[in-house]
Amino acid sequence: MTRGAEPVRSGMASKTSWTAWIWFAGAVVWWISAALAVHYNHRAHALMSLAVSALFFFAGLLWLKMPPRKG
Repeated sequence: MTRGAEPVRSGMASKTSWTAWIWFAGAVVWWISAALAVHYNHRAHALMSLAVSALFFFAGLLWLKMPPRKG
């Protein structure tokens, strides 16, 4: 490695992208919860689950866009 060059992938960058997938998994789980709520005619729960699912999804997208931390 040369002096002054930044690494292409640091440990934090890989943890950041791994953490983003947790947000997407959470979005899927909340979406499934909404689908089950619709199936059992629990409209308020379905709407809340969809809102939380959308929040998790967009949080995952934002997390992917974040630059890696500089130590």
